[in-house]
Amino acid sequence: MHWTPLGRELFLYRDSCNIYLLRYDKAGLAIDFGTGAWLDHLDELGISRVEHVVLTHAHRDQLCGLYHGRRPACPIHAPA
Repeated sequence: MHWTPLGRELFLYRDSCNIYLLRYDKAGLAIDFGTGAWLDHLDELGISRVEHVVLTHAHRDQLCGLYHGRRPACPIHAPA
């Protein structure tokens, strides 16, 4: 498994940065994006869709996958 459980519905994926994923039902909310490799492993958690991605800041390691076309079909929230 590529995910480290941190709580009952909270998971960590180690990528170019730490990606945190909060699971609810078959959906998830991701904190930060990294390379986007974690998108290929959502099925390990029983997640079929990501509803939101929240970026904590705009450093390259946090969002590099977005520049390489790994955009999920959901809103991406970023600080001003």
